[in-house]
Amino acid sequence: MASNNYNIVATQGSELSLRFNVISGYDANSDPVYTDISGQAVSGQVRYSYGSTGKLLDLAPTQPTPPASGAVEISLSSTQTSSLPVGTFVYDIERYTGPVYDQEGVKVAQGYFYVYPEVTR
Repeated sequence: MASNNYNIVATQGSELSLRFNVISGYDANSDPVYTDISGQAVSGQVRYSYGSTGKLLDLAPTQPTPPASGAVEISLSSTQTSSLPVGTFVYDIERYTGPVYDQEGVKVAQGYFYVYPEVTR
């Protein structure tokens, strides 16, 4: 399955809440086909660059309650975003059919993670 490319924009000191669907392809009518990931673990991180070994932020993605087919949510508090440096970073999210660290994950989303400075305090 190919991963979906989504760029994320966060502003220092602001809350960030995103929900997206994991798309595995498109049907004959060009409608998206969603991947059912209910019951699977998801994990995601922001890193400084693709070669970085240390993480900048654990995205702690979750599935909504009740689960929706292919839906993944990310929620960051204003405290979490205020401590992020301004810049352009990379992230990815993977899904696992078993315990996260016992197996290879399947990448379901990736892209750039932009952090903008707060203008008004």
